[in-house]
Amino acid sequence: LGAHWDLFATFCDLQGVARPADQDGVSLLPTLTGEEEQPPHDALYWELGPQQAIRVGDWKLYRRYDKQGRVVEEGLFDLAADPG
Repeated sequence: LGAHWDLFATFCDLQGVARPADQDGVSLLPTLTGEEEQPPHDALYWELGPQQAIRVGDWKLYRRYDKQGRVVEEGLFDLAADPG
């Protein structure tokens, strides 16, 4: 499933409106309509408050920041070897 930037691209396609060139994202409309199966993104990125994570393949990098913007926790995980 996509993220908010994919939803924006999908809504633009639904409305027949050109998406701004500076916007990331892939329209999910072809998959939703059964027109074509789309490959997943190469990388997935999340950010929630002071936490960030990125996943590429079976690897996930996680970081958490304090209020001053300093990294207080981070880890690199091989999800194939450690799914927990």
